[in-house]
Amino acid sequence: MLRQLGPAVVLRGVAYWPMHHAALGVRLDGTSATMDVCSVPYKLTHCELDEHVLGVSLDGRLRFVGTGFTARRTLVISFLASQLRGVVGCNSVDPRRDDDDGNDIKLSVPQIEVTWTTAVKLRWFGEKSGTLILTVGETGSSTSDVFAFNIATRSVEKLASDICNHACRNLYGYEMITLHSLRP
Repeated sequence: MLRQLGPAVVLRGVAYWPMHHAALGVRLDGTSATMDVCSVPYKLTHCELDEHVLGVSLDGRLRFVGTGFTARRTLVISFLASQLRGVVGCNSVDPRRDDDDGNDIKLSVPQIEVTWTTAVKLRWFGEKSGTLILTVGETGSSTSDVFAFNIATRSVEKLASDICNHACRNLYGYEMITLHSLRP
């Protein structure tokens, strides 16, 4: 169902999109007449598209970003390298070991309380800023709140309240870099 692709992340010339069972990778360098396509399978059996995103960590690793919660109703955001099985098919992308979970990151977000009935949807991860955009609302509700979570500072900012869930489905972020003029 390619028409339902979420936001992509680019790593070493390959754009990756989250899918249900794997990340779809497409080489962007354009040096060959054919498109180089690869797959990075998840260790999970199935993932809903709005329940995870992909990101690149500062150490240059593709990461599976997902959520959960603790018994104390605290949101937990996981940045897992171990959830990805290694790259298949894209020649110059470095495969990573399946059993290397020493670099997995799990962060508690006590500012956001969640339960089994809370719908948490991950919308976008900006690897330059380390910011995750997510929506949080009760399951069955027609509205959600929009939050930005910065993994470096562990700060949470509420961006909007009671936004229609249908509108949130098309919520994507982007990052811009500032170029400073060079003067002699």
